[in-house]
Amino acid sequence: MKTVSSVRNLPPIALLNIVRHWRASKITILPKMQFAIHSSKPTNSVAEKNVNAAWKQIRNVLSFRKAMFWCFLLWLSLLGRCFSFPNHYYHVKLRSTPTSHRMTTEKNSLLVTFDLDNTLFPVAPVVRDADIALVRGLHDLGCHQATSDRIQGHINHISRKKRKRLTYSELRLRAIHQELLLNSDNSNNDDDDAWSKAHDVFDIWLQERHASAERHLFSDVVEALQSLPSEATVGAITNACGDPLAMNETLAPYFDFCVSGEDPHVFPFRKPHKMIFRTALQKYQQPGTIWCHVGDCLANDVGGSGNLGAKPIWVQLEENRHEVRPPSKSRRKLAKAAHLKYVRDQRSKMTHWSQFPSLLEEIVAKAM
Repeated sequence: MKTVSSVRNLPPIALLNIVRHWRASKITILPKMQFAIHSSKPTNSVAEKNVNAAWKQIRNVLSFRKAMFWCFLLWLSLLGRCFSFPNHYYHVKLRSTPTSHRMTTEKNSLLVTFDLDNTLFPVAPVVRDADIALVRGLHDLGCHQATSDRIQGHINHISRKKRKRLTYSELRLRAIHQELLLNSDNSNNDDDDAWSKAHDVFDIWLQERHASAERHLFSDVVEALQSLPSEATVGAITNACGDPLAMNETLAPYFDFCVSGEDPHVFPFRKPHKMIFRTALQKYQQPGTIWCHVGDCLANDVGGSGNLGAKPIWVQLEENRHEVRPPSKSRRKLAKAAHLKYVRDQRSKMTHWSQFPSLLEEIVAKAM
């Protein structure tokens, strides 16, 4: 007679064999929940012990292994949600509600979205021109001590003081309001009047930002936009307050929509968060649409859009290489991961806007 140790040390196949022998009366239960399998030779009789308890122990072992299997599957599914898989493993179903005036067919074949700052125009000279107009507006209201550095100091102070996150526009507006209260020549200037003037000065800043962006467009940007197919839907996805639809002399005729990280239904989910991209996709992407996103930031544009299935084009313009700043500390890890994925997938890189039509044509040909 052969003695087998506790069932907890046995694999499932051995447990099934034990059950089969037991049902054929070839197995008996020893006092310490061990099993004795009868050989062909006669053996001494062994008193049977609690058969139900043995069967319950077998069931518990099988249930435990089954539970571990389902826990492993659950862990895999959670892992898939936390990390981005390649595009052919990751699919997002999105609603489509076409509202664009440029849609000429019922089913769009191409959606092209652009970042704005340092993609279509350099942001540093644009903001500098807007700040000069802002200071000039404050001087006209009697704030003769106002400077760009003072406004930036107010912005930094407010952002550190406020626990609630504020948009870039809200920070600038509050900085203008604070400067008006501190330096206005009108001592009777009440708070309501100061807020009204602050909004007027901010409008001056925003208008000059758009006007300066039109003056500083990179070479061949307009020609590249003119090369887009007529059935393509064109939009902007930006973290800042720039809007191509407000640039009537240059960009407005070629754009259908703009989604900003400062929009009430988007903030604070700026790029590279998926929310800002999905806000655009839910309105303008249809099943089967090829989506191409063009941007200069590896983390925000290439990585953020690529994780949702876009075909990104990384913009690294030669004429703007001196204006590009390295990513912030919080973005370095994301930028590194996006760059590794960029190299692995051999995605497109653009150093001049004259390359855009051929790159887009290549992307569409591969996706068809």
